[in-house]
Amino acid sequence: MTAAAPAVVDVERLVAGFVRVLRRGGLRITVAQTLLFRESLDAVEMGDGLDVYWAGRATLVVRREEIAMYDAMFLAFFHHNSSGFRQQIGRASCRERV
Repeated sequence: MTAAAPAVVDVERLVAGFVRVLRRGGLRITVAQTLLFRESLDAVEMGDGLDVYWAGRATLVVRREEIAMYDAMFLAFFHHNSSGFRQQIGRASCRERV
């Protein structure tokens, strides 16, 4: 029996969808932030949800009061999206501070 090939993730589609969700939630995300988030994903392990979380958190969240919305939207989007990226992350992990 052979192992199944990992799902291919369309990163541009993933970024566009996630940013759209964040904007609908009230975060004001610029095109520059979106592009920076996309670039930062090249530097992290896409299969590691915490890496993706922090790449987005560092590039898309500007104010402290946006963190709770980002956390909720991140968990909802990446747990339920259909892009093939299904890394589950516990809320406690997302609340870690560097």
